[in-house]
Amino acid sequence: MTTPSVALVIPVWNQVDLLRVLLKSIADQTVQPERIVIVDNASTEDIASIAAQAGAQYLRMPRNLGFAAAVNRGIALAQTEWIALLNSDVALQPDWLEQLLQRATAVDAWYACGKLLMARDPTRIDGTWDLIASSGCAYRNGQGRKDGPQFSPEREIALCPATAAIYRRELFDRVGGFAEVYESYLEDVDFSMRCAAAGYRGFYVPKAQATHVGQGSSSHWSRRVVELNARNQVLLVKRLYPLQVQKQFRWKIIAGQFLWGLVACRHFRLGSWVRGRLDGAKRNVAAQPLDQGSLTRLLAASEREIRGIQKVKPDLYWRLYFLITGPESE
Repeated sequence: MTTPSVALVIPVWNQVDLLRVLLKSIADQTVQPERIVIVDNASTEDIASIAAQAGAQYLRMPRNLGFAAAVNRGIALAQTEWIALLNSDVALQPDWLEQLLQRATAVDAWYACGKLLMARDPTRIDGTWDLIASSGCAYRNGQGRKDGPQFSPEREIALCPATAAIYRRELFDRVGGFAEVYESYLEDVDFSMRCAAAGYRGFYVPKAQATHVGQGSSSHWSRRVVELNARNQVLLVKRLYPLQVQKQFRWKIIAGQFLWGLVACRHFRLGSWVRGRLDGAKRNVAAQPLDQGSLTRLLAASEREIRGIQKVKPDLYWRLYFLITGPESE
């Protein structure tokens, strides 16, 4: 079977040491990409020379416009059958790309991701696939938990993290690119929800493994990260939920996002959460409401899966969310 053409798109903001590690892991891949596109979000470090050494195409943004804008520019340059998106703080196992391309092609998936392990402790999961609650708050399945058999079966998925994933190039022509209003955080959830609602499905390939430093260029609970997450939870609901669905899940939206604010408060980021919420509330966004039936089915299935996962060593956030919002609807 002929290997399809693939381009790797890597958005970067400083952290050249991490980028070098990623590029070395790309050079060691059993299937080599046709091209590498590095999109520099106005770094102060010398990314251009690192890109040149790797034989990559280099594009410098005028300022840091965030993940979504960077990958959209990279995708526009990469006219290949498949696009792989990679955070610059990822390191790939040698067969990562081969595994994803083989399995995604075999099952006729539109996008696919593998198993991400924590770089600081590879016995723990950094991420597998994403899930979304009716509140508009996302959950990365397995994050922080010990790797085990529950993360090993292949399966169809709806929501694919863009940390390290492949997509058919045609998909972006059909559903559009990443929504740049998010800048960073939840833009991949928004994209996957649009794909899933339109009938395009992804696939999880656990044999395609990589490690992820996580927050390589910013602290997970920094003021800016908390502000963006709080704002983007609001924007996701405003963009994708029809008004009737917003009304239907009003209590879940309030409860889930307020609880997330309490988590931020525990990390001394109440002010950042409030600023993000206010920004999201006042910001005008181009609404792209999904089909009501498709969306409610996606939310119900995703929330049901979160409930099932949380039956084993439940996280406090989700324990409280399900306690407040009540039992699963029939």
